[in-house]
Amino acid sequence: MRMLVRAFRSGSWPVDEATMSEGLDGFLEQIDSGLQTLDRGLRELVETFETPRLVDQSLEESVRESVRSLESDTNLSASLELRGDFGVLSRSQHIALLRILSEALTNVRKHADANRLWVTLSVSGGRARLRVRDDGRGFDLGRTPRAAAGSGRWGLIGMAERARLLGGRCEVSTQPGGPTSVTVVIPAGHVEELPDVLESPTGELSGG
Repeated sequence: MRMLVRAFRSGSWPVDEATMSEGLDGFLEQIDSGLQTLDRGLRELVETFETPRLVDQSLEESVRESVRSLESDTNLSASLELRGDFGVLSRSQHIALLRILSEALTNVRKHADANRLWVTLSVSGGRARLRVRDDGRGFDLGRTPRAAAGSGRWGLIGMAERARLLGGRCEVSTQPGGPTSVTVVIPAGHVEELPDVLESPTGELSGG
């Protein structure tokens, strides 16, 4: 939404009246979509605090349960690998990894048309690394996320923002015909320095 507001303020919209009106309508629609997404995010945050089960059971148990659930609901064959000491993760890191995994598995379930799935979660060297890979049909990385956001579906963007807010990054590798992999890396445990997103005087989100 910030980029849209900036474009409007800078006068980069077309100057003729008819096109300006059309552009403004599109601008307002995207703002409305963004606000709906923000509302869902706030509701999800409330649910996080109202659902201690997310952190009451170990991260390993939650991840296994999520992968087993996907397998039982689909024809997918899933492989899961867990490595490292997940006890060093903070509550926020624990919840973020589960939310990102949930979104990634939802994308696989709804859109990938895959037969195989590989999930790896590891903690080492002060970092937690989550990778979700499938052998599905893939997608056009240059177009699909923007088209999805335009229709109010912010899955990939939401995963990236969760990672960035914790000082990490999210990388997606795919192409039409597949395969697709989503890799998220975030700091594990106590972080001495604030993430760039909190330190930046302009409030800009920085890349990982």
